[in-house]
Amino acid sequence: MLFLFNDRVLEIGNPEVRLLANWMDLGCGRPDLLFARDAIDFAKAIVLDSDQFGVDESLYTDCAALLAVKTHANTAFFIRAAGEEDASRVQARLTLIPEEHLKRVRDQRCPVGAHASLEPLWVRAA
Repeated sequence: MLFLFNDRVLEIGNPEVRLLANWMDLGCGRPDLLFARDAIDFAKAIVLDSDQFGVDESLYTDCAALLAVKTHANTAFFIRAAGEEDASRVQARLTLIPEEHLKRVRDQRCPVGAHASLEPLWVRAA
């Protein structure tokens, strides 16, 4: 399964299996006790922490699996003002986009370090 997490298309495989294998390392607590809102709030905190500590691809992938299991979405955009550090002011937009569109976004990515243009996809997702 592909998951679009902000500007990254992540291959998360089977999200339930990935979450069962990695939930203790993820640090979100027992996923079976979480509500969808809890998973979204946890993901917001991960996005804010990535500003200070950098992006850990495996952490983003595990977080994407958590969001997929709890919200049944395959796309999550976290929108915030530049430098915003208050998680309550970060807006989350989750949706379900056909897998073929996510494959196209993944395949159009530029060389390492560059990002694909998400504008056409973002307009449809919003």
